Amino acid sequence: MFDVLITIATGLFFTKYWSKWRYGYFDLFCAGAAIVDAFLLPALVEKFVTVQIEKGNKTAIVLAFETLVISIVGYYIASWDVLITILAAQPWLVLVTIPINIFLGKYTGLRFTEYYRFKEVIKKID
Repeated sequence: MFDVLITIATGLFFTKYWSKWRYGYFDLFCAGAAIVDAFLLPALVEKFVTVQIEKGNKTAIVLAFETLVISIVGYYIASWDVLITILAAQPWLVLVTIPINIFLGKYTGLRFTEYYRFKEVIKKID
């Protein structure tokens, strides 16, 4: 299974850059992105295989699907024209995310799903 994943990932990697080169879309940004892909893709495949070995196929597929959904949502948020315009005009707004990340990183309470899951227990405690 690991060999198949590596083969598919490598094939997609080279197909992406071959098509950009073939149809004239290859530029310096593309060359820089190739380096990122070369480090990121094997790390993701390794994580997938580790989860697959330790927790089984179903958990690994769910993890891969969640990663895909989060990536797609992140892409659309990052390519949102309004957000790009605001951040281009006011780049200091990026610094606002630092306290938010610190707060979220230090939070040790229940997740939203746990509030729903344990709502009966929470009602009995209150």
